[in-house]
Amino acid sequence: MAYSQNMIYDHPSFPKELKAKIYDYIKVNCLDEKKEGQTEEQFLYKTRKKAIGPFKKECWDLPQNVQDEIRQKLYGKFVTLFEKLNVINTKNIIAEVINPKAKKIFHLRCYPSVLSVEDKIDLAIIVVPASLVAKVMEECGQKGIRNIVIISAGFREQGKKGLELENEIAKLKGEYKFRILGPNCLGFINFFWGSVVLLIIFEIFLIEGIKPFRL
Repeated sequence: MAYSQNMIYDHPSFPKELKAKIYDYIKVNCLDEKKEGQTEEQFLYKTRKKAIGPFKKECWDLPQNVQDEIRQKLYGKFVTLFEKLNVINTKNIIAEVINPKAKKIFHLRCYPSVLSVEDKIDLAIIVVPASLVAKVMEECGQKGIRNIVIISAGFREQGKKGLELENEIAKLKGEYKFRILGPNCLGFINFFWGSVVLLIIFEIFLIEGIKPFRL
């Protein structure tokens, strides 16, 4: 995710005033993470991903034309990435979608819980707020799923509370014998399938004509 975050911060349309405000926040709240020998520029570059959460609303409230310009840049980069990795025609790898608030997302039927799915599931890809990951993992364990990719971020990189959430993941891993990739990751590349786990999700959006990037 740092790749796309850096593209947002460094886009010429990203407001300089907001970037300055974000950097001031980092200098106060993340100073203990500055490593010996780091320049201020290096420190801010390495740490600014942690400001996405606190400043999410201000990013969402950017003028529409600014959002469109940045979104188009992200969109183009991911399309190019699909083509380079040959990640095309893979949307059917995602067989089931779990979303308790929707009955259907594009061509995919939604289930209220993984426990509602009748079919056997080989792999669960979790993309929910960090506070809900343990609950979803518990349901995966009850369903008999043993392979999990956790895309969600907001764990030890967010401090004490995040570390507590990560410890819950570790506890469930031992209890259910999960094989886990993550948290806070982009999935994995499998060249036998010709697919990249997270990018399959993005491809669904692209095929349906939706640009899946809201700042």
